Amino acid sequence: MIKRLFVLSPHFDDAIFSVGGLISLFSNHFEQIYIINVFSATPPLDFELPPQASRFHEKFSHDDPVAYRRSLDTIAFNSYNVKILYVDALDAIYRIHPLTNKPLYLDPVDIFTKIHACDFQLISLITSKILSFVCLSPFDLVLSPLSIGGHVDHEITRLVGEQLAYKQLLYYEDCPYVFQKTLRNSPNHCRQFLNLLDVYIPKHDVMKKENAIDVYASSIPTNEFIQYMRSHDRSQRCIERLFYHQLSLSNTSKEILSSIPGKLSFNSDNS
Repeated sequence: MIKRLFVLSPHFDDAIFSVGGLISLFSNHFEQIYIINVFSATPPLDFELPPQASRFHEKFSHDDPVAYRRSLDTIAFNSYNVKILYVDALDAIYRIHPLTNKPLYLDPVDIFTKIHACDFQLISLITSKILSFVCLSPFDLVLSPLSIGGHVDHEITRLVGEQLAYKQLLYYEDCPYVFQKTLRNSPNHCRQFLNLLDVYIPKHDVMKKENAIDVYASSIPTNEFIQYMRSHDRSQRCIERLFYHQLSLSNTSKEILSSIPGKLSFNSDNS
């Protein structure tokens, strides 16, 4: 049976930032890897941008910042053996109330408060959209963000992952939120009752991640991402960490992970 890995990425850069090394490493052990970009839609041409979205667009010299970011994502993954899928839901900065047409998240801080009541319908809609082009088998694994930092799009993506494939689900740490001061959803809160899985990333795969991060021209130095990877190991080896529910992860999923020789370290203690 074909083994496939599906990585749920709330935004274009989240997969590379958080598990860019792991995706490179796992390409040797999974027949197919899919990056599923969730909030990847360009707003309609006649759409009046909410204030926060308008300020965001001013930072770009492109008519369509979403298309530009999508192109960067394609370039970043150019050296990876992956397929990219798009759910094409609107980013939080674009979402408005269906009756009042007022922004659901007026200011940047609002995105890190709580999911708006109107947005809970997105969980089932996004899940259904993914299932419309992906038929999961018992030999598939799904990676979802922990939602560290409390960004509503990350929280929705986590809930989608749990609805999509709870017994085949592992969580990754949201970078850069995990190594910065966050407004909400502390790392310890998000990892509560979960078990830790250390994935040691070889130098070749770390370099691939570094090169991919550079494509996005992030305001956060690439070295900060790499230093966080090294912070988990006394010998300064690079690690990307996954988390899972001990009682819910299927035996098939555990066997798939254990079949990757010399790369994985299971830690049975709750984080």
